[in-house]
Amino acid sequence: MDKKFEAINLTYQSAKSIITVIDNFVLDIKNEKLQKLCTKTLNELEVIADECRLIMKSNKLEIEDIGFFEKYQNLISLKIANLKKKTTFEIASNIYLSVVETLPNLYKALSENEETSEIVKKLISLNEDFSQNLKKFFIAS
Repeated sequence: MDKKFEAINLTYQSAKSIITVIDNFVLDIKNEKLQKLCTKTLNELEVIADECRLIMKSNKLEIEDIGFFEKYQNLISLKIANLKKKTTFEIASNIYLSVVETLPNLYKALSENEETSEIVKKLISLNEDFSQNLKKFFIAS
């Protein structure tokens, strides 16, 4: 797979990773504003993931989902986080950490391939806005 499609696949994997995290916490969110923010972002992430899937499919390529290790490492971390009391602060901070964790690889993909910049930039922008909005719940929880 060439760099262009690797960047699209990475964008897909990053979006799906955050979707998994939000899905894990969404039912536990008691704060209405955080619930609304997460639901809105979840929908936007799904659109980006679908866009990546369509680009790959139109080029007759298979999307590579998150690897086994990464997927289960992420789920184990989430299960441990779920054992704790789920305050607004704890939920927002867990989601925040997962979001910012995706940014370095997305920036790297962006710098390595200008052909995919639109979709990668879209996810970077969404992640940065989302993480900024999540910070508000660190103080107001």
